[in-house]
Amino acid sequence: MAPDSLAMIGLPCTSFVQINYATHRRCAENLYGREDQFRYIGEANTIAVRTVIIMMILTVRGCYYLLEQPGSSKFLLFPELLFLQQTLENSGIPNFFTRFWMGSWGAKSPKLSMAIASSPYVVALKKKLGKFERARLKLNSAGICICKGKPDGSKSYQGGPNLRSTQVYPRKFAAKLFKMHAKLKARLDPGAATN
Repeated sequence: MAPDSLAMIGLPCTSFVQINYATHRRCAENLYGREDQFRYIGEANTIAVRTVIIMMILTVRGCYYLLEQPGSSKFLLFPELLFLQQTLENSGIPNFFTRFWMGSWGAKSPKLSMAIASSPYVVALKKKLGKFERARLKLNSAGICICKGKPDGSKSYQGGPNLRSTQVYPRKFAAKLFKMHAKLKARLDPGAATN
């Protein structure tokens, strides 16, 4: 990648999100989850470590990145990611974080998301998404997550038939990222092209 370009990173989230907690069991005491019992968790950990390495390489090359994850993802506590963030901070290289609603950017459901980025413009993704705005956008989470009550009063969650629809980034989201990055490039070099 050329310096000043942007990499959008969508790490597969299956083994990091709350909806899959019963299987992965990731928590503060065990952020790697049950990789000894489930092969896909070990594979997800490998992908996660490689993602952090790619973020390091992008930084060294003078590129920008934006990593998106669902709001309940445990990846933001992943030791290798925390190491990268601390290393960048110690080197005076800023890293930015925001929570936002993917529904504000063209998704069919509200979907709370979060992003870590090397660009300060990531905060522009944050918008309020109140009840009236949800209704106006016709956002609906039906069939994405199924919540079941247990006899002991606790709840269990499982993916529904529409969960797969959340795995694709909306065009409006991609367009916003492009505009944010063009704004950053224009600030860094006012004479630079925006493509």
